[in-house]
Amino acid sequence: MKEMHIAILGGFGSGKTTFVNALLGKSVFPCNTMRNEWMTQMRHSSTEYVRAIYADGSEKTFTLDDFFEYKQHRRNTDECITRCTYYLNMPALKGLCITVLNGDLSGEHYLRFLQEVLPFCDYVVYTTNTTMPYTYTDKDILTALNNYGFRNIIFACTFWEQVALDGEDIMMKAKKYILDNFLQYTDLGEQAVHFISARDGLGAQAKGDAAGYEASGCADFERYLTERYIELC
Repeated sequence: MKEMHIAILGGFGSGKTTFVNALLGKSVFPCNTMRNEWMTQMRHSSTEYVRAIYADGSEKTFTLDDFFEYKQHRRNTDECITRCTYYLNMPALKGLCITVLNGDLSGEHYLRFLQEVLPFCDYVVYTTNTTMPYTYTDKDILTALNNYGFRNIIFACTFWEQVALDGEDIMMKAKKYILDNFLQYTDLGEQAVHFISARDGLGAQAKGDAAGYEASGCADFERYLTERYIELC
């Protein structure tokens, strides 16, 4: 099966972990679990395990439970994991290779991203917190992607449920502001901008609430990725 390679990136606090969990359909990653590694990758596999790569180039394989427990205790050690790949038996990952970039994309991280990740990406999914959209970090990362000639950018505008609390008028103004500022960075058009309540989506999936999942924006994003995959194949 052909894989569609997606990189997920965004500034700290943009909701990457919650969004990934919503995309997978289950709270696989506790909040901030991925923050300690520079790069976290997910692929489909009938056998679940994690392969960790350390700063010295060595590798180690863990079960999923053992790895999360190991990470809790690793805070008091000098071991440094630079990247890890999760092989998960989850339907949402079939046909996908998802790479989550943690931290900023300046200096060494930016160069590594350009050399090791972007050349293999079909799409970049950029997460932005809709309660404080289009920050200097957003502008710098998106400009860097465009300067490299990459414009297949999809936007996941997270924490939309918090904006919704302020009423319809504020929601419409927020949407206009986001579209006005982000569409300049993508060739995929307005349909590539998604307003998502990831926590609501996760909760709805856990309850089997199809209407709630649809209202969260997660179902629409899932359909959009499916359309991109069909086009790619």
